[in-house]
Amino acid sequence: METLHKIIALFLACLLTAACAPTTMQDVREKHSGEYTFAVHEPYQKVYRTILYQARKCFATGMITAQMVVDGDLFTDLKTGNVSVALHGGAGVNTFLVIDIKESTDMSTAVTVYNSVGTWERPAKAVEEWVIDGSTECKSDKSN
Repeated sequence: METLHKIIALFLACLLTAACAPTTMQDVREKHSGEYTFAVHEPYQKVYRTILYQARKCFATGMITAQMVVDGDLFTDLKTGNVSVALHGGAGVNTFLVIDIKESTDMSTAVTVYNSVGTWERPAKAVEEWVIDGSTECKSDKSN
């Protein structure tokens, strides 16, 4: 029942913010509501896998007329990756979360998280907790 409540809450949040969210990842980077960066002493591929797995667990779901899609790309030649969370539906695509992952050194990774609308600030803050603390929560309880 808790999962159903999460899906309903996510759906309502998406409906309330859908008209305001940018379409592409680049648009989110340029017109974000929030941005933060953190570093972790882990290889970038491991960080990418952790973020992609947890984002899919938290956000990938079907809805009545739309679907929340978690997409990830890993570029081994550039030693970077990115993950996005977007609502795909009849009204088009609305991208809510973009996560850029980049190798700093062999054992150090920089992560930049962008949220396109204010209602996605707590899920955006959870990304750092997934990587550093091993959290499985979909939203952070920490305030700014």
